[in-house]
Amino acid sequence: MSKLVTPLRIRALKQRGQALVYAIAMAGVLALTMAYVFNVSQITNEKTKLQNTTDAAAYSIVMVQSRDMNFKAYTNRAMVANHVAVAQAVALTSWARWFEVFTKNFQAITSSIPVLNFITAGFSYAAKGIAVGTETSMNAMVSAIDMVLDMLEISQMAFHVATMVVAKQTFDDVVKANDPEVNASLVATVNNIKGFVNSHQNFTTRWDPSIVRSKSTSNKKKWLENKKNMDEFRDITLKSRDGFTMGRDQTLFKFGGKWLGIEVRAFREGKTQLTAGLKRASFAPYYNWSAEDTFSFHWRKTKWSKLKRRWTSWKEIAPVGWGGAQAYKSFDDAALWTSVFKSKNPKALKLAYVNYGLKKSIGTYSGLRKYYAVTQKGLVRGSGGITVLLEKPHSTGGGGIRTSKSIGMTRTGGPLDIESKGGFINNTLAAMAKAETYFVRPTDDKGKNTRADKKREYGSAFNPYWQPHLIDIPLKEELKMKGLLGLPTP
Repeated sequence: MSKLVTPLRIRALKQRGQALVYAIAMAGVLALTMAYVFNVSQITNEKTKLQNTTDAAAYSIVMVQSRDMNFKAYTNRAMVANHVAVAQAVALTSWARWFEVFTKNFQAITSSIPVLNFITAGFSYAAKGIAVGTETSMNAMVSAIDMVLDMLEISQMAFHVATMVVAKQTFDDVVKANDPEVNASLVATVNNIKGFVNSHQNFTTRWDPSIVRSKSTSNKKKWLENKKNMDEFRDITLKSRDGFTMGRDQTLFKFGGKWLGIEVRAFREGKTQLTAGLKRASFAPYYNWSAEDTFSFHWRKTKWSKLKRRWTSWKEIAPVGWGGAQAYKSFDDAALWTSVFKSKNPKALKLAYVNYGLKKSIGTYSGLRKYYAVTQKGLVRGSGGITVLLEKPHSTGGGGIRTSKSIGMTRTGGPLDIESKGGFINNTLAAMAKAETYFVRPTDDKGKNTRADKKREYGSAFNPYWQPHLIDIPLKEELKMKGLLGLPTP
């Protein structure tokens, strides 16, 4: 029996399967959308990861440089402290010798007074023992300090050189720990190494006192720069002396007055100076610590001048005590004290030189050493920065940035290749970062300057306040980096 087919039924049969066409079309669109979203997600994540890796690498390099700068500051301060310690040893020896001569002369003055002579003889004997003990101990102390100074000088140089090696190793370790698939090109590697070496080598300079003394360079500019910086180190050292080492002048008593027309005083003088040897160049006063201690009686009288009664200048009449000492390495560095010191007790100073000026050095002292200082003068806040450039290749099946193409979702050159236009420039993803070592003095809890004088402090290689931080990349430098990579620039 045949089945009746109505016109409505025929229309329904003709429309069957039409939705499948739309479904297939939408499936293709959905696949492309998923591939696009996957690519965007991968590239965004990889870009963020690569930028973080680049930032960390730049920061880590500058961290190593900051440690080197702080080490230079600590060792420079340590060298200053040890040079001052040598000055203290020389000053103590000079004072002990002066005390021995003074008590001996005072005993001779009181020799005709039995009771007083017994007391002064005891003081003289004790002073002699003090002088011998002081001289012996200070000899050993100065020689030991000189070895410490040698070690500080060598360690500073070694740390400076090692910093470049440590920075490279730190850079590699940080990059590997953050993203092992980063593969810097030869251009990027050369740029990173060159940038760090230039920054590290040019930011600080090692100054040499021997160049100043011997003029061992035909470059006058170099000689003047070395002298300027060695004079600066000497000035810092001299200003770091304690009160006893710097000056021991004292007027013990005065007698008389204008009513008598005459005045007498007992004046004790003591000085310590970093100077040049008599047979050395006077423009290189870095190799000899000399000290003098004297005691003399002075007198002055009044005279009439322009209807006024005025005092004449003090005149030394009787030297009572004298002593001196110096530390050096070679006898050519021995100093002539009458040329070094402008003394108010010139007669006593000559006696001090006759008695002690030609004696051997207190220990062995090789003078100021080579040291590092910031090359740029004036207001220095930072090292100028180090720019780091890293790249990560587009994956072709192995490591790198994985997109829809690298996992087989789309085919190169196919009708559904969404990466056929644009995509990765030079088939790689690149990121840049810049960091620098900068100087900042710590503040208190309220953010105020901790210096007692509240003055702004310049960056230097004498204060260990160097820290790393990331900074913006100047447009000119950014364009240069893009040019190296063959990236388009505006």
